[in-house]
Amino acid sequence: MGKKLEAMGFVPLQNEVTYKNLFGNMQVWEADSWQEASLSWKKSSYIHAGISGGRQYIKGPDAQKLLSRISINDVYNWKVNRCKHLVMCDENGLIVNHALTQRNSEEEFCMYAGNPWPIIKELQTGKYNAEIIQDSCFVFQMSGTLAYEFRGPAEFGPEVYQKIWEDGQEYDLKRLGWKTYTVNHTEGGFPQMTVGFETAAVVDPVFMSVPELASVGCQKHTGSYDPADARARLRTAGEVDWLWMARFDHDFIGREALEKEKANPKRKIVNLEWNLDDIMEIYRSHFEEGEDYKMIEFPCGQPQPAGGHADIVSTHDGKVVGVSSCTLYSYYYRTLFSQCILDIDQAELGNEVLVHWGDFGKKIKKARAQPKLLQKYLRVSPGFFRFECQPHSQQIFYIFFIRQII
Repeated sequence: MGKKLEAMGFVPLQNEVTYKNLFGNMQVWEADSWQEASLSWKKSSYIHAGISGGRQYIKGPDAQKLLSRISINDVYNWKVNRCKHLVMCDENGLIVNHALTQRNSEEEFCMYAGNPWPIIKELQTGKYNAEIIQDSCFVFQMSGTLAYEFRGPAEFGPEVYQKIWEDGQEYDLKRLGWKTYTVNHTEGGFPQMTVGFETAAVVDPVFMSVPELASVGCQKHTGSYDPADARARLRTAGEVDWLWMARFDHDFIGREALEKEKANPKRKIVNLEWNLDDIMEIYRSHFEEGEDYKMIEFPCGQPQPAGGHADIVSTHDGKVVGVSSCTLYSYYYRTLFSQCILDIDQAELGNEVLVHWGDFGKKIKKARAQPKLLQKYLRVSPGFFRFECQPHSQQIFYIFFIRQII
């Protein structure tokens, strides 16, 4: 390696990059412009670092038994070196954690970028010969891609990042930060804790009694829903369309609630495309006398992470039919949209509802919106590369090249 670079975590310190304290760590907020980053996964390629969280190892003779108790998934039909997206709920079927988890051996599992609270809480019952060990990181891609991974000493991370970025200019490689990351995720219709909803651990008094946990788990409650309305900021596995992963052949926490929801579903997840005239009225208010509407920032209406944001969604006659969160501007589609949990009878494509944009007790704009598919890029994207690494580890860095193959 050449001359040691000044670093911010595992990435080189670059003067043109904006950094932000997220979850207690300095991470890239914006490097290349958010417009360029927004187009990168459609038209060229991107590189990013520090967006995924840490990892935990679950080890011991009862590790599988433990995961079976806290997960809606079947964890016994699971080969070594294979991954599952585990979903963990409370007794009401509300999501406490969801995370990619890999089986490393018969008695060892590794959970990536997840909230370890369900594991910690269940271990406290004393029923399991198992333990959880906090460690560094892992990265993954959710759209059916081919990945190449590089690892090495953490001290070389910034230099490797710099070299990949420089060589990637031939492929119009862009640097992605948190400011635009959630556009990537939400355009594809993927629900994500801390982005579109909160962990249900925030209604667990034991969790909230531990300052180190509560400070990370809690987010500011914004939006037109009353800040005291915790339920508006939470999601069930059914509401985000994850019941297909549930196996009701084992005793897991939340099973009874989810069985009832499966038999009688109330809401589903959709992307709502907002009406342009109503969007323009929101912006126009900032150039006129009187109280203005809440500003919609670009590309994220709520600077992320914003799992505590919740806007009322109603019909034209005032009936509340859903919750809108994660309001985003797509530079590629030239549209404003939000992720919404909507009553099933209102979720037909083209049906018009009203998103109550603004904060509780302040001026509200009832913006017209319709369920819309925004996923065609998954079929037409020519490809991209991604670099990702994790700032918590003091031992190794991880580099991933991801090429879209859909």
